[in-house]
Amino acid sequence: AGCIYIDQVEIICTDLMKRLFKAEFVDVRPISGAVANVVVYTAFTEPGDVMMALSIPSGGHITMGKKELGGTAGAVHGLVVEYLPLDYKDMNIDVDRAKERISKLTKEGKPPKLVMFGGSVFPFPHPVRELTPVIREVGATVGYDAAHVAGLIAGGVFQDPLGEGADVVSLSTHKTFFGPQHGAVVSW
Repeated sequence: AGCIYIDQVEIICTDLMKRLFKAEFVDVRPISGAVANVVVYTAFTEPGDVMMALSIPSGGHITMGKKELGGTAGAVHGLVVEYLPLDYKDMNIDVDRAKERISKLTKEGKPPKLVMFGGSVFPFPHPVRELTPVIREVGATVGYDAAHVAGLIAGGVFQDPLGEGADVVSLSTHKTFFGPQHGAVVSW
């Protein structure tokens, strides 16, 4: 009873998010950015798959952590987490070392199934455009955690992850994209 009104609000929110993020698919049901990340993990991976992301000390979110560190990707979804290398001088993902790491994992028979850009702390746009061809070459999905920069993306003043090649973007609705605490997943 009463869900008809919630359904109408959800449709309005979905349509608005599609326009803001230039997306064909939007799910506004996740209750947080962390839950949106779990939705992405569940949709694009199976337990035991390899996921690459920034380590937590390098700016990655706790949901991108290894099992032994209590990270959601490892502990909750059972992913094997490998870290994207950070260039500490430039404070960004090291493109050449990331390519080498992806190649090495693939040669070892452990190609990543999902590579997540974004995180909790990243002062500069991530090299989505530069790494997407290499990621796709090994059959992986390109994800982007935009929880902390979603408002900047929607406002057109930060990189456009979908436009640069990401397959899916997870986000929070209460940080730079200020609103009530919630989450969303957008894709093309």
